Amino acid sequence: TDVRVGYNDDHLYVYIAVFDRRLWYDAEPSLNDLTNWDAATLYLDTGNAAGLSAKSIRVDAQLNNAEDQPYTASYSGSASGWQAGALNIPTKPAWRGERLNDDTDDRGWGMNYTIPFASLGLSGPPAQGSLWRMALVVHDRDTLPGPALANSIWPEQAKLDAPQSWGSLRFGLPAYSPPTIQSPQTY
Repeated sequence: TDVRVGYNDDHLYVYIAVFDRRLWYDAEPSLNDLTNWDAATLYLDTGNAAGLSAKSIRVDAQLNNAEDQPYTASYSGSASGWQAGALNIPTKPAWRGERLNDDTDDRGWGMNYTIPFASLGLSGPPAQGSLWRMALVVHDRDTLPGPALANSIWPEQAKLDAPQSWGSLRFGLPAYSPPTIQSPQTY
């Protein structure tokens, strides 16, 4: 899986590209069943808390071939775990290959998350140097009858209900101080 992250004044963008040869989605999805197919779950915590809080979000997005079906579910964190939410976090799937839901070899799939800062209660992007916590789970399924295969988690040691174990997402460019050169030479 290759993940790219960027942002502008209004949105945070997270793009996930997954190398996968068998692409399966549920043609009649249930929000509780999204992650039993080819799907991705994005975790963000804007408050850097030790545990889940109202500043923790989770978005499950299943690969699909239909724009009008509910293939995305969002959740907000709380002290008692993940609570179903109504966050406005659009996702857009993509795939490369012959067709979905068959036994032919394909070349992979992608998911684009477009997260409005306004849906997180912000008027724009965080200040330069701000750190958020982020984790990602890629779910895989290679046959229609299933079962789902083992998840791929980043970072590998992440505990999905403990944001302090997730990776860091930094806004802006870090300051760079080049090392001092001890004995420069010209050739």
